[in-house]
Amino acid sequence: CATPEAEHQDLFQKQEPWLLGGKAARAFQLSEFNTIFNEIKNINASCAEYLIGIGFQHWARAHFDGNRYNIMTSNVAETWNSVLREAREYPIVALVEYIRSKLMNWFAERRNVTGGGNGRLTARVNEILEGNFENSGGMLVRRINNVEFEVKDKVGSSYHVNLGGKNCSCFSFQKLLIPCSHAIASAINEKVRIESLVSEFYSLETLTSA
Repeated sequence: CATPEAEHQDLFQKQEPWLLGGKAARAFQLSEFNTIFNEIKNINASCAEYLIGIGFQHWARAHFDGNRYNIMTSNVAETWNSVLREAREYPIVALVEYIRSKLMNWFAERRNVTGGGNGRLTARVNEILEGNFENSGGMLVRRINNVEFEVKDKVGSSYHVNLGGKNCSCFSFQKLLIPCSHAIASAINEKVRIESLVSEFYSLETLTSA
């Protein structure tokens, strides 16, 4: 049974401004971010002021200058709190041993990532590619030159894809370094191998060496 505090927190997180805040944080395009953030301002001005005070570059993907790929938080403390829940009351030496053992097991499991024979890419990236491949169906591709294409999706929105530069005007391709559905539609049209458009960062070889 949930505690009153947990129920209150759950209700707070389900309020519309905070749901919109999550959508704004994940937006790839500035135009998409601005549309969502204007909704937040209209619904709850104080919430919008709070988010502005944090600084857009600290929580919104569209405003972040570096490469964060698909990682939307740098807060690992909560993850560790969950892992250490059962060992929290241990004496300090036993707690350190628990952490050492946990890390050793994690590293051992991750060294076996190539054992499944799942091709060049990690399983999670393969899942993303499969989803993008399914979404690319029915898109209209027009060639601009050898590497650039205009792609129209099922609702008529138009995107500019550059397979040579590995980017798309939806910004997903260059932000994640994984081809978006528009890039995949272009690659299929040109008989370009989709895997070749994925960054080496996502290869099993890179993961194993890490």
